[in-house]
Amino acid sequence: MEYKKEEKRKGKPSSLKLLIILVIFFGFLKGGVTFSSEPKPPLEPRDEIFSLYFQNNKTGWIVGESGLIVKTTDGGKSWLRQRVETEKALYDVTFVDNEGWIVGQEGIILHSADGGKRWERQESDTEAALMSVFFLNKKRGFAVGEGGIILSTKDRGSTWKQYPLDLMSILPDSLIERGIISPNFYDIFFLSNGKGWIVGDNGIVLFSSDGGKKWEVLRIGLYPSLFSVFFKDDSEGWTVGQNGTILHTIDGGKIWRRLETKTEENLYNFCLDENYGIVVGDRGTILISRDGGRSWDKLKIELKIPLPWFIDVSIIDHASSGREVICVGENLIKRLQIR
Repeated sequence: MEYKKEEKRKGKPSSLKLLIILVIFFGFLKGGVTFSSEPKPPLEPRDEIFSLYFQNNKTGWIVGESGLIVKTTDGGKSWLRQRVETEKALYDVTFVDNEGWIVGQEGIILHSADGGKRWERQESDTEAALMSVFFLNKKRGFAVGEGGIILSTKDRGSTWKQYPLDLMSILPDSLIERGIISPNFYDIFFLSNGKGWIVGDNGIVLFSSDGGKKWEVLRIGLYPSLFSVFFKDDSEGWTVGQNGTILHTIDGGKIWRRLETKTEENLYNFCLDENYGIVVGDRGTILISRDGGRSWDKLKIELKIPLPWFIDVSIIDHASSGREVICVGENLIKRLQIR
């Protein structure tokens, strides 16, 4: 089973995704995880990958720069590029059954009602970059992004409305004095019971107990920015971000404890299953947890080319061969086995 920020849970145009540059090839990893060789997916030299999402153990999606949409139906062994009529950067993708949504640059929202065969644009009425999208069901969904924007829909995205969040009323003086008045939101996640969280710049964490009708601020200040968030239940959750930050909570997000990571690199995304967790980030950083996210160890990596980056990750559970991790970075898709 794969647990996701919703995924993608996934980067920000100013401080993350648009600044990541790499062309890398890995040899192998030590410590019970190995990379598997595979054919290069249908990527062009200019392609930058921004998000990875798996509907199940077989069907997965990648989105990225210049309208990039790539699909796999065999668990990541092979990939098929799809053509869409946009050149805008696409930052996140999600599905509910056969319906999918993609968000990205300048407020673009794409919707598919046929499993991703065709994508049609939905009107967002904003020019803000949308960094993350999450749907509670086929009708109720959210998108968050640049400048603290929160969009919601009750009709599959036929209409999107902006949540009236008064950022100035919630920002502490320490941020306002530094000219920080419109923090970006980078990720949104909901449990099936309607409890949800948003994370973003300056360590901000927002919480909703009613399916996104109202939001309250749990945390903000002169903290590292947070890029991805996931909760396994009402109480226990994690978020990752700048400067090697992994925060863990057991009270729904009221109190967060920083976990030891032994790295100062930015951490962009993560995924967890019942036992294992993987975090990815700057300079080839891959962290692994073998105790359900309570502790994290840095994997030792042998590199053929320096300064690799990873932007997103998913865990796939193959009944016959065990767990497989798929990591993506700019112009790169890599698979590794967890033993």
